[in-house]
Amino acid sequence: MQEQTPPWGWTQDELNESAHYLYSTVTDPAHRAKKPGTVMGLWAVDRAAREGKAWVRRGCNFPALVRYNETQGFSLVHEVPRTSNRVYLMARRAERIADLEERFQAL
Repeated sequence: MQEQTPPWGWTQDELNESAHYLYSTVTDPAHRAKKPGTVMGLWAVDRAAREGKAWVRRGCNFPALVRYNETQGFSLVHEVPRTSNRVYLMARRAERIADLEERFQAL
C-alpha cells in the first residue's frame, strides 16, 4: 500500500482526493478458506480511515479479480488500456472495520 495513487487512469478530481493505493495482493491458495486477501483489503480500508484518508484505490488486470474485489466492497471506477492489456481501477471509501481484529485472529 502506498499513499499516492498512480496518476494514469484517474481524473484530476480523483487524484486531488486523499487516498491510499493498494497494489495487488497474493495469498497461498491453501489458506483460501480463511480469506487472507479479504482481510488485507479490509485492513487497508480501516488503516486509511484511521489516517484520515477518504478512499482506498486499487487496480487489477483480470475481470475475475474485479469480481473478487467487489466482494470486499470495492467498486469498478475506470477501465483503462495500459501497455498490452486493460487495467481495472477500483475504489472504496475508507471506513473503520469493526471486526478487523477478529478477522486477524481467525488467520
